Amino acid sequence: MPNPRITFRVPTEIYDQLPPDAEARSEWLLDAIKQKLSPPEPEDELGKVKRQLQNLDAIVQAMRQQLPGT
Repeated sequence: MPNPRITFRVPTEIYDQLPPDAEARSEWLLDAIKQKLSPPEPEDELGKVKRQLQNLDAIVQAMRQQLPGT
């Protein structure tokens, strides 16, 4: 059985920001709805940001070691 269909209107300024391809637009909107219905836990997001900062710090440290005179 196919999935149910939802049809709704959006303001033009929002529609213009969506992907032009109908299939890509449907995937994008479905992802947005899923994220709204099941938002990530703030603790998960904080952990993700901390890991990204640690990775960036390691990259910066490695780059500093490659600079002359450091």
